[in-house]
Amino acid sequence: MSPLQVNQKVLNKNYKETCQKMYDSLTRQNYKSYIFIPYNFGYHWILLILSVETGNLIVFDSMRNPKSAIQHIIDPLNRVWKKFAKNNKGRGHWRPELNVNMDYPVLRMRLLAHHDSMREDY
Repeated sequence: MSPLQVNQKVLNKNYKETCQKMYDSLTRQNYKSYIFIPYNFGYHWILLILSVETGNLIVFDSMRNPKSAIQHIIDPLNRVWKKFAKNNKGRGHWRPELNVNMDYPVLRMRLLAHHDSMREDY
């Protein structure tokens, strides 16, 4: 999804129109495994990665804001996701609401990679 079409300023100005653009974008990309959504709010960028197959939304935020700080994008994404899941029943089994994950999976992977039992000598 284009950050020019989906950002806090545009959402505040044209909520319904922006939700429709998000839905159209999701529908056009429904065959993909992941959809990347760079999102700007308050002079800060975050990256949202939507797993179309699982309905998981992974949030990468270098400032580690709480979920409440980005609720203004999660709510419309959930609204769009519900419509998408309802209108595309024959293409897969999607959960009715997105599962938002903000626990920094890259950091967790790095910690696992440095664990002694995970090391391999090459």
